[in-house]
Amino acid sequence: YLRPTTSVGSASSLGMTGSYATSNNCVFLKDGAFVCINSFDDNRTIAVDVNGKQGPNASGKDILSGSIDDRGDITLSGGEGGGANACQKLGKNDGVDVSGIGCVVNLGTNYSASGTINIQGTDRPNYWQGAIDACNAQGMTLPDINTLKSIYNSHTSGLPTSGWFWSSSEDGTEYASFVLFNNGNVNVGDKDTRHGVLCVGN
Repeated sequence: YLRPTTSVGSASSLGMTGSYATSNNCVFLKDGAFVCINSFDDNRTIAVDVNGKQGPNASGKDILSGSIDDRGDITLSGGEGGGANACQKLGKNDGVDVSGIGCVVNLGTNYSASGTINIQGTDRPNYWQGAIDACNAQGMTLPDINTLKSIYNSHTSGLPTSGWFWSSSEDGTEYASFVLFNNGNVNVGDKDTRHGVLCVGN
C-alpha cells in the first residue's frame, strides 16, 4: 500500500507533462522516480515517472498510469500512449524498443578502444573490446551474433539501416563477427576495426 507522507510539489514543477501535470500530490520514491495522485474521489488515478527528473517526463513516454482500488492496491497499465517498453523502464530515451529483444541503443562509433590486441605480430587497438566495455558502461550488453541478426531482421523503425555493427561473438582470439545493416550480411574480421555499436538491455 502506497502511503505518501512528504509532498515534493506539483507534477508540472517536476517536469511532468500531459494530463497528470495538474496533480499537486507528488512524492519521490527512493530510486528517484516520483508518484503523482490525481484525485481521491471514486476515480482515483496514479502516475509513476519511471526515471525521475530525467526526461522526457511525458505521459506515454516514461510515465506509467494506473488506478488505486478501494483496498489501496495499485494497477499500472502504461502511459497515455501505451505501456512502458524496455527503453522507458531503463530510462534510455534515445533507445529503440525491439520486440522480443529489448531496448537497443545505437552508440555508432562514438567509443574508444580498450587496450590492444596482437594481430599477426603487431599490437593494435582493440575496438571490439571497446565496444563491449562501452555497452557495459551503459548498463547494457553487446549482442551476440544471433541477437544482432534478429535486431537487423526486425526492421524496427529507428534502427540504423547501414553500416557494420559489432557482435560479442568471437572467432578465435583475433577475430569477431559483425553484421552489415545495409543488407544483413554477416562477416568476421579483425578486432582492431572501429565498427558501429548497438547495445541491448531489458
